[in-house]
Amino acid sequence: MIEFVSNISYCDKDVKKMYPDLIKDEAHFIIRVEDKLFFEEPNFSIYEFMYFVDEWIEKKLDDMKYIAIDTDDNPLISFIKDDGGYKINSPWQLFACEKLITREEIEEAILKLKK
Repeated sequence: MIEFVSNISYCDKDVKKMYPDLIKDEAHFIIRVEDKLFFEEPNFSIYEFMYFVDEWIEKKLDDMKYIAIDTDDNPLISFIKDDGGYKINSPWQLFACEKLITREEIEEAILKLKK
């Protein structure tokens, strides 16, 4: 199971689609995998991340690579397709996650974040 948590609500109609609007709002952002803290950033560009995730979902791309404009540690978050699921990676990850996560689990967690 994967969970995305943010202290600001994300809504499709409010999504800013262009820079610098994509990076002007920051949030405390957390990713949990199997209830274990995988990633945490108190000043996270949530709209920029969601822009990359929405592109991945809408275009049905194999891999999602979030390239953050304000760091050289890129891709900051990635979902890389592997046999039977996706591996999640980040240079800022708190542990090496070996669990494969299904695309459906990721998309469901994104939908929960959007509510």
